[in-house]
Amino acid sequence: MIDAHLFPKAVVLLEVARLRSFRAAGQHLGLSPSTVSEHVRSLEEAFGLRLLERTTRRVVLTDDGRTLLEFVERSLNDWQEGCEQLRQAQKEPRGVVRVTAPTYIGIEYVSAVIAEMTDRYARVRMELALEDTVSDLFDDRYDVAVRTGPLPADLPLHARRISRDREVIVAHPALADIWNRVDIEALIDAPWCMHERFLQRPSRLEDSRSHICDLKIPSYRAVASSSHGLLALAERRVGLALIPMGLCRGPLDSGRLARVHSEWSGRSFDIFALCVSKRHRPPRITHFLDLLQQRCPDPL
Repeated sequence: MIDAHLFPKAVVLLEVARLRSFRAAGQHLGLSPSTVSEHVRSLEEAFGLRLLERTTRRVVLTDDGRTLLEFVERSLNDWQEGCEQLRQAQKEPRGVVRVTAPTYIGIEYVSAVIAEMTDRYARVRMELALEDTVSDLFDDRYDVAVRTGPLPADLPLHARRISRDREVIVAHPALADIWNRVDIEALIDAPWCMHERFLQRPSRLEDSRSHICDLKIPSYRAVASSSHGLLALAERRVGLALIPMGLCRGPLDSGRLARVHSEWSGRSFDIFALCVSKRHRPPRITHFLDLLQQRCPDPL
């Protein structure tokens, strides 16, 4: 069996045949004439065939040499075509971008960016997984994971901050009117809709003067597994809810929801796009990240 390491020697043979000179081939390839001669000799020994006829005046391919170089030229043409396709891939985004994001960020922000990506780049396909659990980029083979901070200090991923958001207290306008009349501490007695992830912790609120109020809500009226679920419950007058401003901006503007104690707000958090690597990133990923950052302004 002929080993693949002989192919570079066949490329040397091709240059010798093209230039009809060991010296000229060496100069073109950056090799000494003796090295060129050694490559050709080892190639002939590997095949047990004479590939060149050498005289003091010229170098001519034998029939076997011509047969071999026909295959070498075809292989080099395929190689050059493959190289050109990779160069074009660096210029024009193409391929699949697999993205995972929390439900509300995926619907409010990422879906719009995906629509713009597919409009701009005909050869890009997008896949979006909406989930409020933390996926493993390595195991699930996602290209980008959009996640809220804080992030672990030892996270083995490249993190790019794309936005910042803050939870605000909202309710149906009728409920908001009632609970805006009491002090902030009295909100522990209000009907609350809670996110299931935060049932066991106090709701820390902060006002514009950096005063802190920890609301230890003793009971709740309803629980939801996502911020969109909280939004739906709040719009239907079930209770008060802490919801990211980026999600409830529309319902607030339309009057379907109202702020409760608007000078107070809940936790603020950064939104990050996580990638496995920053080096040699395909253009489709780079363009998606750039567009994501441009289209995700801080809603605060």
